Amino acid sequence: MDEQDLRFELDRAAEVENLLRNPILQDAFEALEARYSDAWRVTADGDTERREYLFKLFRALGDVQAHLKQIVETGDLAKNQLEALKGRKRTFL
Repeated sequence: MDEQDLRFELDRAAEVENLLRNPILQDAFEALEARYSDAWRVTADGDTERREYLFKLFRALGDVQAHLKQIVETGDLAKNQLEALKGRKRTFL
């Protein structure tokens, strides 16, 4: 990645970190997890289709959270690479 790409990833990560700290988004994730879990617990014994559907919703929510966290991790890596690039530039100056 060049410096512009690294800065893009760093900026993107900062935006996602702000989102993840946002209490409204945190509440939304918690509410959906609780809703899916509660609905799954009260399904009828023979309602396999409903349980499978709720399980998929629960997993999709986890996938969204994991994706956002991966963006933050990519930003951390980009930050390290930018710092390394700056160190190399100072060495050559």
